[in-house]
Amino acid sequence: MCSPVVSGIGFVLLVACCILLIAVTISTPVTQEIYIAEITGPTVATRFGVLGACFSKGTPRDWHCTPRAVGYTLNTTMLPLLKQYEGMETMNKVVHHLSPYLIANTVAGGLAGMAYLTMCLAIWTDSRMWFAISYLSFYCGFIVVWIGYGFSLTLKNYLSSQIKVATDGAYLVSGGAGLWCSLGAAATYTVAILLVLAVNFSPGAPSRK
Repeated sequence: MCSPVVSGIGFVLLVACCILLIAVTISTPVTQEIYIAEITGPTVATRFGVLGACFSKGTPRDWHCTPRAVGYTLNTTMLPLLKQYEGMETMNKVVHHLSPYLIANTVAGGLAGMAYLTMCLAIWTDSRMWFAISYLSFYCGFIVVWIGYGFSLTLKNYLSSQIKVATDGAYLVSGGAGLWCSLGAAATYTVAILLVLAVNFSPGAPSRK
């Protein structure tokens, strides 16, 4: 496969990564259809996103959300389990400490966009400086995108383990589209790095001036 085609595929994957991370960022409470984790019971549901969480009781769903912020804490209105089962206050404190790190998904999206733009400039100008900046963007983006997914998965798994034990299976925790988008973005970003760097930083690549 020729170098321009490989580079083109890498650029398309970076754009796809940006779109996926935007979707994670606008998860609950921005849009209810995308969320990282959800606690469901017989008649209630609480969804967790990057910038907040939402609670609904009854059918059809009538969502009530926390203010949009980096880091959030639930109250007994948002999560009735807090006053019904032991250990829920501790769980809420852990969620409060974990939730600010979910913003890594948003930061990774910004780095993916920067990586795309700087690589375009590097190829257009054939400049050593822009190639160095693009390499740094790729490296930082790779780390942050996996950090974002790691914290998203940690939140879901922690909620699952605590809720299952505390409620004896009465309430369940599941991952949502936001969690899958975060994983997809991490995997896509990784493949994009491998493709683009294989072309532009391989021993046979043209010298950068």
